[in-house]
Amino acid sequence: MVVIYTDSITNRKKYIFNVLFFNVLGVECELTTDRERFDTFNGVKFAYGDFDEKIGAAVMPAFGLLDESGVHPQPTDEVAWNGYRLLFPVKENVFLPCDIFSFSFYLVTRYEEWLDCYGRDEHGRFRIEDSVSYRLGFHRVPLVQVLAVAFAEKLKILFPEFEYRKPELKIVYTCDVDVAYKYKGKGAWRWLAGLLRSVLHGESADTANFLKAALGKEVTDPFDVYENTKRFSKKYGVSVIHFLPTGKYGRFDKNISPKNKMFKKLLDKISSFSEIGLHPSYGSFGKRDELAKELKALVLANGQEVRKSRQHYLLFSFPETPRQLIAAGITDDYTLGWTNNVGFRCSIAVPHHFYDLLAECETELTFHPLIVMDVALARIPEGAAGAGAAFGEVAAAVRQYGGEFIILNHNTQPPMFQMIVDDFDLASVRV
Repeated sequence: MVVIYTDSITNRKKYIFNVLFFNVLGVECELTTDRERFDTFNGVKFAYGDFDEKIGAAVMPAFGLLDESGVHPQPTDEVAWNGYRLLFPVKENVFLPCDIFSFSFYLVTRYEEWLDCYGRDEHGRFRIEDSVSYRLGFHRVPLVQVLAVAFAEKLKILFPEFEYRKPELKIVYTCDVDVAYKYKGKGAWRWLAGLLRSVLHGESADTANFLKAALGKEVTDPFDVYENTKRFSKKYGVSVIHFLPTGKYGRFDKNISPKNKMFKKLLDKISSFSEIGLHPSYGSFGKRDELAKELKALVLANGQEVRKSRQHYLLFSFPETPRQLIAAGITDDYTLGWTNNVGFRCSIAVPHHFYDLLAECETELTFHPLIVMDVALARIPEGAAGAGAAFGEVAAAVRQYGGEFIILNHNTQPPMFQMIVDDFDLASVRV
């Protein structure tokens, strides 16, 4: 137990102290404004804030963000520490040169994404180039965990009996099934369009496969990778989640219909080795009723409740998207990663609750940080060598600090099985 003395207890303080101490360090903590309770506590303790009076313990100065409410542009003053550029600098103290609690709150809540002063890409998504982690060069580092461990080590000097533990490493292989099959399960018009496209492009093998699928003959479908994923997960004991869409057909939504018998058969196959999550359609973005309909359709097809979700195209907007997920009954979201790079969008690899900055409260929706996406990995400069180096960099960071290493592979893209095996030495821990 760590006791922290502060002059006020806010929802922001309760939230971020719990994230850093409980989620990251595995330690219970207690915030108190009771000076007698703090002075008489015979254990690990420190004060957080700016105090005029003498405090009989180490003090971590506060920058002030955790006493504010609402969302406002924050100062951009920097301070250097251990090769990192940090925000929210504070006066000299025995811990760190920045207020790690304000800075961590800023990063974990995606505070900057709530501001209107940043542009968006063609799909309305926040760009990594605008993020403070990218601009300051730590986008591939779970900096919140780095700072928490550094703070814990300072506490350990003051209190040698203090013990903490890093989060358990968990590899989660996820698959977004945007288009379940290339040849099978198409409606008449979509099948005909695919056939004509293959003829016009002179793709004789595709033409033959479209015809075989229509006749009910066996055909090798390049998007049917589910047995390979099953073998991989069984061999190495890696957790697997498949996210499936049930939305209306559209420009960016091209999966087979949830009413198609092929969809039900696919769900039955996947459910034998994988969890099932919803992949809300592009067309449902910002539309609460459409999201609810899509979740209901997946639940009906799946035959059991669905509580996990990942947005198609990683479409995400604060606070609308998480609020809509909560209203629909989603408890765990896996969207928060980057679309054109790999790394830690929330600067943390540990699951944590969504904090609503406008309502000023912690919610029950859990964010699971997405670390690597296949399409983003392919956009890394220097080709395969650059992609391999980037994958290894973030894998090493999670190995060192713990947490969930969440990978997104589309069934339409080459699998990243071998990269996982190599970077995590899975061959030595297979089950």
